[in-house]
Amino acid sequence: MVYEIYPVTGVDLTTNAGWALAQSYRDDIDAARQHLGTVVTSAPTDSSGLTTVSNLPIGLYLVHEVPGTGQGLTSVRDFLITIPTTDPRDNQSWLYD
Repeated sequence: MVYEIYPVTGVDLTTNAGWALAQSYRDDIDAARQHLGTVVTSAPTDSSGLTTVSNLPIGLYLVHEVPGTGQGLTSVRDFLITIPTTDPRDNQSWLYD
């Protein structure tokens, strides 16, 4: 699979207001689609289903699977992700990668 990663513009995650805006887009992904920046395309996933997109700045991103790249697998619905994101191991620290 290949993914397109779009920054959602106007969301400053260094502020509480930016996090509140990101939260509002969680329930209204179509609103986030109205504010997409320049796309970055991932490399195809490896045999484990992993791919990496490097050097993304702090922000909110919409992730979209490129149609026809899933080799017959069920496609992934668009989703939002933040950089940083909460570390699921401790729910206390940030992950930037």
